[in-house]
Amino acid sequence: MVGRSVNMEKGNLLGNHYIPTRIVFGTGKIKELSILRMPGKKALIVISKGKSVERNGYLKILTEQLSSVGIGWEVFAEIRENPNTCNVMDGAKAAKESGCDFIIGFGGGSCMDAAKAIAVMSVNKGDIWEYMTSGTGKSRRTTTKPLPVVTIPTNAGSGSSVDPWATITNDVTQEKLGYGYGETFPVLALILKSCVQFQNHIQYIRALIFSFMQWSVIFPDLRMHLVICMQGKLCTIGRWGFAVLY
Repeated sequence: MVGRSVNMEKGNLLGNHYIPTRIVFGTGKIKELSILRMPGKKALIVISKGKSVERNGYLKILTEQLSSVGIGWEVFAEIRENPNTCNVMDGAKAAKESGCDFIIGFGGGSCMDAAKAIAVMSVNKGDIWEYMTSGTGKSRRTTTKPLPVVTIPTNAGSGSSVDPWATITNDVTQEKLGYGYGETFPVLALILKSCVQFQNHIQYIRALIFSFMQWSVIFPDLRMHLVICMQGKLCTIGRWGFAVLY
């Protein structure tokens, strides 16, 4: 597991935790972006099809800050909820054609996940699914280090802003798999207090679920079988019979 290593030795819990991502947090920090060192000269800004960051004015602030220090940018506004292989490959093509040398994932977990996968495929050959290490993936190894990724989350709960993982869907095989390794950690996470907030009680539940998922990795003997049924609006956390309606 990239980022953590845990084992039991004579009844003692031993572990290491590794997060190389620089984290900048606070109200109005997006307006200080120009004083932060960016990892390149031109960014592909990855946002969702819903374009909420554009409607709320955050995209304009971001692009103004980048332009003020001579950093070019292109917007890729095609990320759907649960990004698929086409999203990733189209984004990689956009990055290559526009000469981008780093990626900004601006939005929810889907945008940040897609940004990491796009960073990989912008400089490597083939299709993203060939690099998946489970399911019908081919476990192909990258030959070139991914482009640097900057994350700017707009909601709370996923943790994708500081982890190396990208969850991608294959519509053909009906699979949803995770991909990531040490080089796909974001180099910078800009956490905006004015932008990231628990918008409603569903966000609290999402954060709780992700927390339980992390503990299930650290303590395999206490692993919980997590079942989420969004359509029925029921969240069940396995053997403890804990359930909450929302």
